[in-house]
Amino acid sequence: MEVHVQRELQHGADAVWALLADFGNMSWAPGIPRLEVEGQGVGMVRKIYMDDGPNSIDEQLEVLDSERRYLEYSIPGNNPMPVSDYRASAEVTPLGEGRCRIDWRSRATPAGMSEAEVREILESTYGMMLDWIETHLDGQA
Repeated sequence: MEVHVQRELQHGADAVWALLADFGNMSWAPGIPRLEVEGQGVGMVRKIYMDDGPNSIDEQLEVLDSERRYLEYSIPGNNPMPVSDYRASAEVTPLGEGRCRIDWRSRATPAGMSEAEVREILESTYGMMLDWIETHLDGQA
């Protein structure tokens, strides 16, 4: 299945891309209490801890194209979401006049839930992350 969430932001593409391209830094995401990074550049893994427990969501950077403002990442191992074969991308497109659009896409196979339920979870997750990006950049303006 494929999921696509798109949003226009009242912020420049360079500012938005700077947040996303710094894959090992999610300080803009208030819902993430702890993050650890293994490696650097393409192939690096960010370990996202959503609580104080020992389990993390391990996202691996697969593609980083700064010229295109595009990245891809996967969750190759243990995935707490009800999916397998997860791969996602984020692309930032300048719209002029200090605005841009983010397209967040993912491909995954539902596991243990219906496609509609998984779609709702992923769309909600991307929407929340876009809210966090927007709020963070609003606070810097």
